[in-house]
Amino acid sequence: MSAVRTRSVHQLHVELSGLTLPELVDVLAEQALLPLPEPERRQYMARVRANVEQVLRRHIVAFDLCGMSDVCRSSQPFDPWEGAPQG
Repeated sequence: MSAVRTRSVHQLHVELSGLTLPELVDVLAEQALLPLPEPERRQYMARVRANVEQVLRRHIVAFDLCGMSDVCRSSQPFDPWEGAPQG
């Protein structure tokens, strides 16, 4: 018998601590490539960075007002990637 996974909706708040979303993408891509030798890291960086950004673009949304849960839920979502250069 296999376990059945249920999907639930969660609201997550991520503090980037001074990073922009494109900088976070760079950090994640760099960390993902650490096991590879340096020449391969350089070779794959652009592709891995683009893939990380693509995944985050599907799952990250920002709201213009947040903090108190009622305000957060009633605020309007906006695209936090708007204006960022695409990988």
